[in-house]
Amino acid sequence: MFIESPPTETEQQFRAFVTELVTSIYGRVPEWLEFSVGSRVERRGTSFRPFICPAGSVACQIQLR
Repeated sequence: MFIESPPTETEQQFRAFVTELVTSIYGRVPEWLEFSVGSRVERRGTSFRPFICPAGSVACQIQLR
């Protein structure tokens, strides 16, 4: 799953954003949650970072949000 990430956003800032997003969905960060962040990619002038998580339900919840 790709999530928009401004060109100046660091990986640490991106992780903090995703953690805040997950907390808003689940009420806390689940102890089983593991994710990694891929390298930034650009598409039509917009930057994105891959959000890689073995638990597909997390990506589904983020998409619904």
